Amino acid sequence: PAEAEARRLEVIAPIAGWDWPTGTELELSYQQIATVNGQLVPIANVSTKNVDQETQVVVLASGCREDADGGAPVRYDRMYIRLPPGDSFSSLHGQAQVKLVSTDDRQLCYKDDDRVPVGIAARDDGSGNTLKGDLGVSTVPLSMSRSDPSGDDDELMAVSKIVFMWGGLYYLCYTPDGEFDAGTNYKENVVSVSLKVLGVKSPCSFGVADGCIERERWECFFSYEADGSVRNCELNFMDDGARPGWSVTAGDQSKITWSDTFGADHPIDIYGQLASSDSLHPKYCAVGGAPNTEEVFNQDTVGDMIVADRLLAATLPAVRANHSTAFAIAACYCPSYDTVDAKFCDSGVGSQSEACCDQHEDYIQMVGVIYFWTIRICDMNNYDGVRTSGSEDGCATPYRRVLPQQRFVLRVECPPGGGCESSGNNLIKYIDVGENNDLPSWKANHPCMMLPEPESVVWPTESASETLSGGTRVDYKVWWEQPVKINKSVKQRVDVCFSNSNSPTSFFKVGTVKTADAFAFASKHESHWDPGNTFNRTTVKYANFEGSFTMYAGISGPDPSPYDSNPFSGKAAVYFMSYDRQISWGTGSSMTTLEKHLGFDRAMPSDGGAQTQLDSECQRARYDSAVVEPNPLPLAEVAGAENTNHQFQTFSGTGQNQFIKVKIAGVVAVCYCAIISDSGMCEIPSDWIYAGRITIQGPRGGKQWIFDIEVVVKLAVTGWGLSSDDRLRIIANSGDCENNNGNPVGDASFKTGCPSMTGSDCSYAETDTDTPLTALSGPGTGQSNTITSIQIFNDYSHLQFADNIISMLDPDDVITIEYDSIMINGKDKDDELPTEKYDVYRLSGEYHFQDTIAPGDVLKQYMVGHRVNQVESNGVVEENILSIPIGWPLAERPAFTFPAANSQPGGRWTRRNKVETDEEIKGMTETQTDLDLKVCWGVREAGFTTYYKQAGTLKFITPPTMSQAEIYLTTKQAGAIAPSVLYFKTDPTRSEYATTEGKTKLVLRFLDVRSEDGVLKPYFAQDTPYTCEQSMGCPTEPAPDEEVAYEDAAQYLCGKLFNELWTEASEGFPVPKGCYYSPRYRDAADPGASENTNPFYREITIVFHEKNGLMANTKYMIVMNTNAPVALDPNAEDIKGIDLISMCAEETGCERPYKVFEKSTANVASQTVQRGNDLNNPRLASGGFTIQTPGDEGTINLSEMNVIQVLIRGGAGLKAIKPQAVLRMILWPLTSWNIGPASCTAQCIPFHENSAAICSGTVACDSESVVRTAYHNAYQVVKLRLPSDMTDITDITTHTVKVTSLTLPKAGFFPLRAGVQLTKDDDSEPQYTTSAGFMWKNPEDGETEGRLVLTGATGSGPKPFAGDANNKLVVRLKFGATLWNWGETSLASLFEVQLPPGYTCNVLGSGDPSADLDVFKVDSDNDDYPDNRRGKLGIAHSDGSWARSKDRSCYYELFQYNRIYAGQVVYIKTDVVNPSTPLRKDDDDNTWKISLSSKGANVDKIVSMPLVHFDSNSQIELDDHLRTFFQGNAAVINELVLPLFQPGIGSSFTAQSSQYMRVFFKPGVHVGQNGYVVVDAPSAFNFGRDCVAKELPSEYYAYAGEEELRLRPLKGLDGALVDCEGHAFPAAPGAVTTFNRAKIRVAGLIDVIEGVHYGFMVLVSNPAGVTYNREMHSEWKMWLEDLNGYGLEGTRETVKFNSMQEDTQTEFYYKSWGLYRGDYDNMPGITINIDDLRPYDIAGEEDAWITIWPIVFPSATMTSLRITAPLGYVWNTKWSNFE
Repeated sequence: PAEAEARRLEVIAPIAGWDWPTGTELELSYQQIATVNGQLVPIANVSTKNVDQETQVVVLASGCREDADGGAPVRYDRMYIRLPPGDSFSSLHGQAQVKLVSTDDRQLCYKDDDRVPVGIAARDDGSGNTLKGDLGVSTVPLSMSRSDPSGDDDELMAVSKIVFMWGGLYYLCYTPDGEFDAGTNYKENVVSVSLKVLGVKSPCSFGVADGCIERERWECFFSYEADGSVRNCELNFMDDGARPGWSVTAGDQSKITWSDTFGADHPIDIYGQLASSDSLHPKYCAVGGAPNTEEVFNQDTVGDMIVADRLLAATLPAVRANHSTAFAIAACYCPSYDTVDAKFCDSGVGSQSEACCDQHEDYIQMVGVIYFWTIRICDMNNYDGVRTSGSEDGCATPYRRVLPQQRFVLRVECPPGGGCESSGNNLIKYIDVGENNDLPSWKANHPCMMLPEPESVVWPTESASETLSGGTRVDYKVWWEQPVKINKSVKQRVDVCFSNSNSPTSFFKVGTVKTADAFAFASKHESHWDPGNTFNRTTVKYANFEGSFTMYAGISGPDPSPYDSNPFSGKAAVYFMSYDRQISWGTGSSMTTLEKHLGFDRAMPSDGGAQTQLDSECQRARYDSAVVEPNPLPLAEVAGAENTNHQFQTFSGTGQNQFIKVKIAGVVAVCYCAIISDSGMCEIPSDWIYAGRITIQGPRGGKQWIFDIEVVVKLAVTGWGLSSDDRLRIIANSGDCENNNGNPVGDASFKTGCPSMTGSDCSYAETDTDTPLTALSGPGTGQSNTITSIQIFNDYSHLQFADNIISMLDPDDVITIEYDSIMINGKDKDDELPTEKYDVYRLSGEYHFQDTIAPGDVLKQYMVGHRVNQVESNGVVEENILSIPIGWPLAERPAFTFPAANSQPGGRWTRRNKVETDEEIKGMTETQTDLDLKVCWGVREAGFTTYYKQAGTLKFITPPTMSQAEIYLTTKQAGAIAPSVLYFKTDPTRSEYATTEGKTKLVLRFLDVRSEDGVLKPYFAQDTPYTCEQSMGCPTEPAPDEEVAYEDAAQYLCGKLFNELWTEASEGFPVPKGCYYSPRYRDAADPGASENTNPFYREITIVFHEKNGLMANTKYMIVMNTNAPVALDPNAEDIKGIDLISMCAEETGCERPYKVFEKSTANVASQTVQRGNDLNNPRLASGGFTIQTPGDEGTINLSEMNVIQVLIRGGAGLKAIKPQAVLRMILWPLTSWNIGPASCTAQCIPFHENSAAICSGTVACDSESVVRTAYHNAYQVVKLRLPSDMTDITDITTHTVKVTSLTLPKAGFFPLRAGVQLTKDDDSEPQYTTSAGFMWKNPEDGETEGRLVLTGATGSGPKPFAGDANNKLVVRLKFGATLWNWGETSLASLFEVQLPPGYTCNVLGSGDPSADLDVFKVDSDNDDYPDNRRGKLGIAHSDGSWARSKDRSCYYELFQYNRIYAGQVVYIKTDVVNPSTPLRKDDDDNTWKISLSSKGANVDKIVSMPLVHFDSNSQIELDDHLRTFFQGNAAVINELVLPLFQPGIGSSFTAQSSQYMRVFFKPGVHVGQNGYVVVDAPSAFNFGRDCVAKELPSEYYAYAGEEELRLRPLKGLDGALVDCEGHAFPAAPGAVTTFNRAKIRVAGLIDVIEGVHYGFMVLVSNPAGVTYNREMHSEWKMWLEDLNGYGLEGTRETVKFNSMQEDTQTEFYYKSWGLYRGDYDNMPGITINIDDLRPYDIAGEEDAWITIWPIVFPSATMTSLRITAPLGYVWNTKWSNFE
């Protein structure tokens, strides 16, 4: 208490060494301001002071609002210094003063060096002047007075207007007597309580002064309408990385916001200067409410209150894309302030943290002005103007881009509020774009300050960039006197740096100048210099046709466009470079087109790489006179003075009257240069840039068409930019396509419009005949295969089509996609932005000329197109997908869809590289030698066709003649419908049959099918019942207009048209792909004829699969129903019946389209007789030739009884059959029977009901041939002459004729009738009918065959193991009888393939086996024909089906009319499930069978022929050829477990080395003696033809105890392995040099013994010169076979290098061993360290750590690392043990 009392009485006197007592208190107070009725008014007093003997007071930095609101939000109006209780100020403190300083050194208080500036208290002190705050550098120290001036007191107080400007830690220098001087320095002291000012501190770049922080500048920029990406504006006060001189003293909250945008500077006078002191309209902080910048900034994600503290910088939002004017805002800081409570948030003191900085009124410190700069690219003649009231009059059409190498005017837009100085002290500089250019302008060593201007910036004078000012205006700076060029390619950038006289930094970035994304082309030569110009031409479009070339610019608009750019203002040059035609790139054999050289036919880089590469090509190449003329092309001159604007730049020379002719069609790349020397040249190669592509439309030219006469053909034209508007005209050799202004005189020696059904078309061409061409498109005729979707990648895209597209478009075809069928980003066409339209152009491959897109213009376009490529998925070509070389980066990727339009869904496309005429041209006479016709190509536009270029030449030739061809009738009764035989033999010299790779066809052209008196007409191959004679049930003729198109050709139509198909070839008549037939055709009347005398004709065509057609020097017969022509005069010349034309079926796969191999006219070689009066001539009654059958079943099986007994019934009266009458029985099938030339045996059995009836004497029985025996030595007709001693045969009296001992055919046949002809004894008055009743016969042995094709490693398919599903076994079937469905829709005909028990049989699809099977490749007799021809059954259309397949039987049902002809061979790929248990080949149950069943012509029931076993293996082994490829059954084998292949010890894993590979296995089945061990290696490994196998070293076989596995050698004779043969697998035709299969015959026993394995080694050579291939790790297999070579056991998967590997580990390095890419011997030496060499047991069963190093790889590799330890070591396989 005594001490306290003493202190209470202590007086603080300012004597030397005095100090503030502990507990001194500093308090500041201010008025809380709130908004009341829209006005800011004070509502309460708020104070802050130190408490509890703290030595610091927290105060807030603040700024000043506008004068109307009362000044600074936090303006301290009272300051108190209080002494603790018991202390007081003496009277010597009566003139106390304080000043704000940055140091606590009292010795320096007399100086002003450390004074701290403060903020402005108010904008207006009431007299129009700024009210400065107390304690500032520009005011006297603040005076303080004692609360009780009369005596000692403990408190000093000052009425103040203090606004703290800087954040930081500050102090108050105190003097008691009102003076701060060195002489009385001992009196001065620093108040013991410091001031912590929450806020931002700046260096005051324009000089330290009160309020200077508000004048700080933040220079930011944005691109015009946000066209491009820039780094957003950054305010940085961080401890590390802050703007130099800036810092922040932060409370709990530290954030930045901004003010409203400054008002535009106005008024401005005509010189661009501020008209008055009131022309500036700044904005300030904490005025109230959110700033008005929502339309300026994209604040959607970051908001408008952003953290800015010692750890984080504040990045302002991006400027919105639709904003285009420079602007300014005040930067506002919140010093952790809460306006509501008028408190701050600092370490829990005051308001809650979340309450601070949550309102815009909290942001009370203005920390400068943020100036947002932008630039404008202006017309040369439109760059000035005054901006008033916020509107823009100057540069009214700013551009977002500049044209490469063309001059432009740049304007720097000045932000309001003092952005630009009014002096001319400013400069502009362009720098190359760099990643640091967008750093904040205040960054040290900013590129704008450090980098020089690049050479790509071309000023008219070299020093212009260093001296040229942008003027004195304060609203913009403009550089118009010396416009600059940017010598860069498209889509390039240079940054613009600006130096402002009032900027503390020199240059800072204000924007980016970008070159146009693309050059725009114009549709025409614009006469913009001379309205009367007569030389206007359209832009070059057609090959060999003169035109102009014009580029277009000066494009701008409200929305960005890739073509946006300033107009042309100077000279320029171009040249055209062949892009996809000239073979001029690359070297030697790899030379190709530019497109393919760069790989742009498949993928075009979307990252700018394509432009860079094409720029480089433009800089290498030069004018090519083979492509274009003149050479060089004319310059684009400028009319009048340079630097004037033109939207069109036409390359037509000084007089604007020179034009361009592109000589050849193709896509050309346009190379452009506008850096033109005084000599008018682009002299520096690097100045050339690629400007785009354009298609010069036209044919490739040079095509030679050769066609055979009298064949209707079409002409296919290949080229570029082709369309359905194209036309052809064929002219004489002496003419030229360009004659008569593109209207040459046509040739008239051929016919067009063929074929014709009416006789009005198919006429000779006229001199002005135009032949239309058609471009394939989707949708098109008969199909709607449109594009349904697109998958976009960076450099290419995949188009998804509605249907199979690879059958329509070939790789390398070029397509365009209709612009209007593409929707982008879900928008209608009218709503598309220019950038979106350009993306649609790119996808479409068709571009609009930009001078034709204005409303009201007629849109015109040019083509570029897309080359298509096929797409593979898992090695399989996708049928509905094609790839095009156009893509988009992910960030720029549009969304394309293809909506329906005009009832046509999907993207509509057109092929542009090929057009073709209809199949309508028919040559009539041979073209004269060396006078080939010329084919001209033209385009029809506006109703008129102009021809531009010769597409090729055309020659008509006479085809070779077939060796033999005749038609043989089976009856002489004229008008009868009966089978006829078309016999022909192919010429031995026709090699085309063997060499043609594509489909072929045989055309039967019936030359006269007039209904009234036709010579020979075809009828369907229906049963001909005996009632046909009464016109009931006869075969029908196709209706005149009935047809089946080539596309619908089907096998069932062959059965509907042809009774029999036969050949002498061993594999039977080739199974057709299908047949089709035409309607009745007739050519138009010949010129000058008064009437049309041309006959009607009809064509029936057989189409053959590739490599399965007719053969040269081979006989064929086709049996079909025809009429017997009207009576033929035996003395007249042969009458023509059918033209046979053997030819190519399609345009591809042949030496030339429509090539005729040979042609012949088959004459009717038989005689006919008109049938006489039926009333007085002998006649058979209806059904009068009845085949008697057992049990009256209606059918007789000749295999069981070779007797044909016929009941004969005649007519009444004069129609009775007389003695010596002749009966002919025509045996069907005609091509199977051959009863021989000898006489046969027949007898007559008289009518049994009339004892008086007699039929005695001889029944003469002879044989006759239908076909001339010199051609076909076979006899099919039984000629019976009735006895002379015979009662007439009438409708009452019948006799029976019995024919015995006929030679039966080897082939079988299902129930058929016989043809019957009755004549008088003199062979006159013929009557033709058919039998009542049917005959049939089983085939003889060997006629019906079944075989299995050897496939897979064991021959038993790719999945030979027990229980395997989807094992593909290929079956070969030969049919010993014709299977026929005569026309029933229910089951009438089928065959069965029956598998052994345990199998399940199925056939997927048609069962078509792969053409790559070895069996189809072999030609053992070197006759150029495959030994085994791939006959295929159809399931399309109405051919047949495998749907009846069930269990172990596969059934193929023949649908209506379908036939499989006797002797034909088909191959079928079955899909089987193997039996669940192994099935050996020699098992008795392992039998495959085939059976045939059909009704034939008998509708009553199905006849089944006996099951035929597949050829046994022993039979096949009799023939080396058969043994190589066929077998009688398949083995179902066991899976071999735990095999192991190990490469030889110490052997190299690299190419060419040899080694003994060690083989270990444990059999699971008994093999026995003399069995085989088969080892398969990858294809390039070689065991050698005579391979070497031997025992392992003896230690491998050492006895190791009963508990250990035992290894036994394979013992042969004398203890050696024997008979090691090398084979190639899979087997291949031709010479074999590599033997990758070792087949080892083991004389000793291989058996299943518990605990016993077998082991041996075999010598193998590693591949030589083969690149490392991962697949070799998957192709090591092993098989066990018995002594017959029959498979028993094998490996399902590749034999693993480590047999203990998990099945889940499927990477290639977990599989078999294989070659290494390189030998590790060439790498640094490896050190191995083992930390404990004691044996495991001695080491206490502790693992040893092994360290292996260094492991160095020459390149990055994703693989495994294999380390093999010596025998005895065991790795601990815990992954945690590997480091």
